[in-house]
Amino acid sequence: MSKVNLQINKSLSELTEETDLFGTYDKMQFIKTFLEEETDSEYIKENNMIALYGSWGSGKTTLIQTLEKKLDKEKYKSIVFYAWKYEKDQNLAFSLYECLLDKLKDLKQKKDYIKTARDLLIGSLKGINISIPLVNINPHEAIKGIEEALVEKNLETSFYSKIKNFEGQFNKLVDQILKEHDKKLLIVFIDDLDRCEPDHILDLLSMIKLFFTLGKESSIGKDSKIIFFCGIDKDAVKKAIKRRYGDIIKSEEYLEKIFDLSFEMPIKGYKIEDFFNSLKIFDGKREVPLISSLFHNINFTNPRHIKKIINKYLILCLIKRDLKNKYNDFVPAIVLGDGSGYIFDTIMVLYFIILHEFYINKYYELQNYDAKFGNYFDHYITEKNSRLARSDIESRINLSLRAKKDFFVFKNLNNLLFLAAEDTSFNNFQKFLSFFTPRITDPKKGLTILSIQSDFRYFEQFEYEGNEILLDFCRFIYDRKREVLLTGPEVTENQYSSAKYNLFDLFTMVEILL
Repeated sequence: MSKVNLQINKSLSELTEETDLFGTYDKMQFIKTFLEEETDSEYIKENNMIALYGSWGSGKTTLIQTLEKKLDKEKYKSIVFYAWKYEKDQNLAFSLYECLLDKLKDLKQKKDYIKTARDLLIGSLKGINISIPLVNINPHEAIKGIEEALVEKNLETSFYSKIKNFEGQFNKLVDQILKEHDKKLLIVFIDDLDRCEPDHILDLLSMIKLFFTLGKESSIGKDSKIIFFCGIDKDAVKKAIKRRYGDIIKSEEYLEKIFDLSFEMPIKGYKIEDFFNSLKIFDGKREVPLISSLFHNINFTNPRHIKKIINKYLILCLIKRDLKNKYNDFVPAIVLGDGSGYIFDTIMVLYFIILHEFYINKYYELQNYDAKFGNYFDHYITEKNSRLARSDIESRINLSLRAKKDFFVFKNLNNLLFLAAEDTSFNNFQKFLSFFTPRITDPKKGLTILSIQSDFRYFEQFEYEGNEILLDFCRFIYDRKREVLLTGPEVTENQYSSAKYNLFDLFTMVEILL
């Protein structure tokens, strides 16, 4: 079996202009320049909680790892703390503190540092939920609230003194690390938070803010020599806040109180075209622009997600190219990189993989084809907003929207003359696209059958929110039909190896082969 060059779906060990396919390098360079230029400024010392916002798989880890390597070693001593790795410790803040202690060369005072931190972070706070809302209150008010909670539990009441003791010891620890390594600032990169349990995310962020960076009012904040740089998935924090606080706190306000500075991972800058060109499978002039356009149009641009889909696709290429048995027949005539294959087959396969991997509920909607049209029957109204007899409704739906299974063979679908010839009513094209339209969930929503020959209004009747992945795909096929579909004479079985392949066979393909 031939070797398949799967895309490694993990972070690059180092980001360069050459390896950057998703627009991350420029962002890393800017952050690096900013940190190096602001090393001696009061601003960075007083605003020492920095967030790098980006969704899961957007490249935060790659950026952090590269930034850590490239940051000026004359100025910064850097530490990377992978939160998820230590999640089982149940006290991530103490694990973070121990991670700092590991950087000490002189271990004589290590016991004192550990005792001070243990007294505060573990001993005094045992049984106390320290992930308190930080909106509209300052850290010292938060500490007062914790002290009151300690009193209620008949625990130690010298919490204020413990904080002061911890501040002094923590500053001393930071100074000692910097002195031993001859650096100006200590920067702690915190990554993999989005892999942690929701409660652990909030606990760690709150404890860092309350006990490691108390701001301008604390002895730490007056001349801070430590910076915390955290990779943050806003959606993960939003879910964590929703779970713990309900609607009392908004995630944006919470994050604004936690972080003094923030950067965003690039979104629009993903170089999807460069990534597909690097695969050396698709033709750079025609296929790469079209496939890239598909991914952009359906808003599927997360780098890690794209790599996962391409890995699945490459496995199918291997099966199609090398296996001469029934499994070969499960895959239509996709582009293999050897000049064979069809763009229509490729787009359908990629789209079905995306649905199966990331939109499984919508995948099941399409799979339950007959049930969906039963749903349309219930919502059908005429253009005059009236209902018809049952038989008339069924007749109209079958005429314009619904088709029998044998309609969906690829010799029909990959054929512009069959689907959308200028002298037809576009009924066949409408039936094809109706395979991908969503169910109607609003009980008050009506559905009117409109011709799609001149515009897209029919599809605009469906609820867009929650159905973007389906309706955006319909729009893509509708707009790019002349590029996606074969435009020559009627496709015959001899000319087209997928002529008998059926759209419904794609369900079997993804479920058995992937």
